[in-house]
Amino acid sequence: MNKKYELTEETKMYRGIKLYRIKSLRDFGGVKKGDLGGWVENEENLSHENECWVFGNGEVYENGVVYGNGKVFGNGKVFGNGKVFGNGKVFGNGKVSENGVVYGNGKVIGNGEVSGNGEVFGNGEVSGNGKVIGNGVVYGNAVVYGNGKVFGNAKVSGNAEVLGVVKNIIGLKYNITITDSHVRIGCKQYTKEEWKNFIDEEIDKMDRGALEWWKKYKKTVMSLAFDELA
Repeated sequence: MNKKYELTEETKMYRGIKLYRIKSLRDFGGVKKGDLGGWVENEENLSHENECWVFGNGEVYENGVVYGNGKVFGNGKVFGNGKVFGNGKVFGNGKVSENGVVYGNGKVIGNGEVSGNGEVFGNGEVSGNGKVIGNGVVYGNAVVYGNGKVFGNAKVSGNAEVLGVVKNIIGLKYNITITDSHVRIGCKQYTKEEWKNFIDEEIDKMDRGALEWWKKYKKTVMSLAFDELA
């Protein structure tokens, strides 16, 4: 294997773990030979293949792994069993921990966190103080920001934006995920207004039995979506 970096003698302790500053041994991507990178616990944390890298004060430790073209910038951290790969990126004070994964073109920015079994991929983005936890999934062009949270089994996709807490309802014929802007029922996701204005013929074409289900649950779903429950 043609190693692309080495562990330097510059070390620091973090939560009882000894971390080593890395140094590039060759040019790749935007990294030049001799460039100092961030910190890793050992060479299992950062692949020698492709263009993955840890910049600045970024830290990867425990069983955290960065590979493919994954990158960690700023004060970003990947630890626990967290993984960043594909073109996934962690910026600022972003954290990927436990079994959280960021891949595709997924991004964690600011104080964003991905943990539990959370996933961010596609062009999904978690920023501000946003959190993806539990089995939460963010993909497509969806964005979680501010103090937004995606948790449980909630899935947020398309162009949905999450600023608050996602509401997730399971156990019915269709799982329901409600964000600030969109409602996902089963595999169908539309804006709140679109769901509100669908006519019966449009609902009926979505799935066998969909219209009967919608007539039974529309009032409840729309009340949750527009925060109109007493």
